[in-house]
Amino acid sequence: MRGSLVSPYSYNHNVHALGNNPFGTTGGSANVVVTDTGNGLSAGASVYLSGSGTVNGLSASDISGMRMLISASTDTYTFVADHSAGSTGSGGG
Repeated sequence: MRGSLVSPYSYNHNVHALGNNPFGTTGGSANVVVTDTGNGLSAGASVYLSGSGTVNGLSASDISGMRMLISASTDTYTFVADHSAGSTGSGGG
């Protein structure tokens, strides 16, 4: 497994590891963009994230758990974390 992140999808139980540093943040925003190539998801879908560390001021508990997607594309999706990020960048593994 690359990184330390696992993303089991609730709709089909497709458990897999995310790549290195898959979480992107913007300082002052709670939106988190996840890079997950070929994810096949759409806005409104839910994912379960576990195994994250701290990312740009967001704790593991701000990121981990069941998350509803507010947007999605072929290689990324976005959810709202529990708090706003302290800085802009990527991280998580």
